[in-house]
Amino acid sequence: MTEREHNRLRFIINVAFLAVILGLIYFFFKFVFFWISPFVIAFGICLVTEPVIRFMIRKWRFKRNPACILTLTLLFAILISLFVLLSGSIISEVKSLLSDITKYIEQLTAFVNNIPVKYDHLFSGSAGKYLTNLLTFLKNYNYADLLSGSLGKGAVKYAGNFLSSLPSTIIYMLVTIVSTYFMSATFPTIKAFLLRQFNPKVREVLLDSKRYFFDTVLKYIRSYFMLMMVTFVELSAAFLIFGFKPAITLAFFISIVDILPVLGVGTVLIPWSVIELILGHSTRALTLICIYIFITIVRQILEPKIIGDHVGLLPIVTLFCIYVGLQLFGVIGMFLLPITVIVLKKLQENGKIRIWK
Repeated sequence: MTEREHNRLRFIINVAFLAVILGLIYFFFKFVFFWISPFVIAFGICLVTEPVIRFMIRKWRFKRNPACILTLTLLFAILISLFVLLSGSIISEVKSLLSDITKYIEQLTAFVNNIPVKYDHLFSGSAGKYLTNLLTFLKNYNYADLLSGSLGKGAVKYAGNFLSSLPSTIIYMLVTIVSTYFMSATFPTIKAFLLRQFNPKVREVLLDSKRYFFDTVLKYIRSYFMLMMVTFVELSAAFLIFGFKPAITLAFFISIVDILPVLGVGTVLIPWSVIELILGHSTRALTLICIYIFITIVRQILEPKIIGDHVGLLPIVTLFCIYVGLQLFGVIGMFLLPITVIVLKKLQENGKIRIWK
């Protein structure tokens, strides 16, 4: 075999190896992860809390079991408290939003009823009959159905699904919490057992992968937090300047939506501007469109740059991984695939694996 043929064969093997790895990851998250997710989540929590537990054992002379119980109880108490506080805030904002929607519906109904008076000249000529038919439809449409009909049915359906899944959700959470306590109490034994199942070289790769993974996750969180804060500041300033209320609350929730590339601020600002235009508030509509364009331009410039700089990938590679991950695994894949590529890149740079030149 010539050197050229040997290099070609090695390239094919490397590509096949990468394809198998990606296929196994896809299969795992598509068909297996849900069934073992309580234990996977428990294992992840143990990995995160283990340094704290070791610190308590080493510095404060705690026994392992009390250290685990104290650390995990404090963690779960903080998470539950945040969930309750956020839930209360979201419910309050939803009530306010429904009240605003009701006002918009009333204004929209009045606008439709006044069309013949304000735009009588449009109903003359051959095009008039089409406008008349459209107006008849708009007049006969019960806009309250948006709340009592479609939205109401959707809310009832969602509430029904939530109540029917509540027992299984409670069981899921209890299994996750209990398994976290049990796993944390014997975590060094479990970790040693799992590592013994691999040869020394693979074991070293796994340990390095864990270190790179958590390092990358922290950088990813920091990157997206920076993007969210930039959007939040832009929206807060714009809403305060142009008199949109409640400015800070609106900016906060829209900036959270903006984290998701497929949605972005346009999910809120574009429909909002259309409604304002229909109601005759052309200045507010134009203002919202200008805010959307400005934030989108800033986002498109900063996102690949900030994420690429923090996680160590070229902006185009980062954008490619985000898009492909989103198509393959949904929102989770949007974060998972770039992290996986980064871990592979670091392993390659340190000579642990060899996938590309």
